[in-house]
Amino acid sequence: MSSSIKPSSSSAPFDENNIKYFCCCKKLHIRTAARLVSILLVIGVVINIFYSFGRTSTLIIYSWVLATFAIGVYGSLIYGVFREKRIFTMPFLVFQASFIFLCGMMFFVFMICAMFSVDSLKKIAFDFGGINENETNNSYHESIRGFVIMVMLFFIAFFSSQCWFFEVIYRFYLYLEERESSFAFNLEPEFSMP
Repeated sequence: MSSSIKPSSSSAPFDENNIKYFCCCKKLHIRTAARLVSILLVIGVVINIFYSFGRTSTLIIYSWVLATFAIGVYGSLIYGVFREKRIFTMPFLVFQASFIFLCGMMFFVFMICAMFSVDSLKKIAFDFGGINENETNNSYHESIRGFVIMVMLFFIAFFSSQCWFFEVIYRFYLYLEERESSFAFNLEPEFSMP
């Protein structure tokens, strides 16, 4: 009595060059895009830390706490992206989804402060923009209006880029999952009787 096991694949072979694995107007492979995103995120943390040195203690604490979390999350992401291990991208996906939600909430709170709370807006303008109340009245109001417009534009650009970063890493995660599942064979035992 002999038994043999034949591997059989139930899905089509994995095509790494499939158009669904490209982004940026179908010009950049998702693997390369994920690597660029992970590097950009680390550069963003470094820039944020350097930016915080010239600001108030509130911003310094915020930047250092964010950097502390980012070291673990982005370190895991870089390892996962460059070693192509999808499980190491999961902390980033969870963190980024939470971060996108919090960014939306921060934008909403900023808009409420800008519309209804002059004192809060002055404090935010001083902390983040370095706008001092000692300027002349007309110049100060122009600076505040400009600050609000710039923060709104920055939030929109920042929020959009964070959503795109999430999409790229999520698509990279799916790419790795599909690649791994294409190499997993369904083993169907086939018994033969003499």
